[in-house]
Amino acid sequence: MQKLFRNTGTTIIGAIIFLVIISFGVQVQVVAPDNVKIMLNHRYKTYSAPSCLNPNLKYNTADYEVSTLGEARVLKYEPDSICTEEEIFPARSLFSHYILEKLGIVKPLKKWNDDGTWNL
Repeated sequence: MQKLFRNTGTTIIGAIIFLVIISFGVQVQVVAPDNVKIMLNHRYKTYSAPSCLNPNLKYNTADYEVSTLGEARVLKYEPDSICTEEEIFPARSLFSHYILEKLGIVKPLKKWNDDGTWNL
């Protein structure tokens, strides 16, 4: 009976070690939530991440509206640039980092807060 428990314990520990090793190779796509704040451009039917707007340019404010990514998706607007795409779909996170983030051990990689504001 003790041998059975010893073998089962070894199997469980081996499985945990295997899962930890595998988790370092698996990536998870981090995607902005629907409530993240963006700028809609109604003239061109596009949207921009705030950090992608050039502060040196003068924008026609009549063309822009502060809204959410969810609204842009409903309107079927497209990202206005590669910059916006990279901000909205910023990175792939290792599954191990994702788990540690959910446990509160490491900081999130995401560029936005739960309320939709950006970590600029």
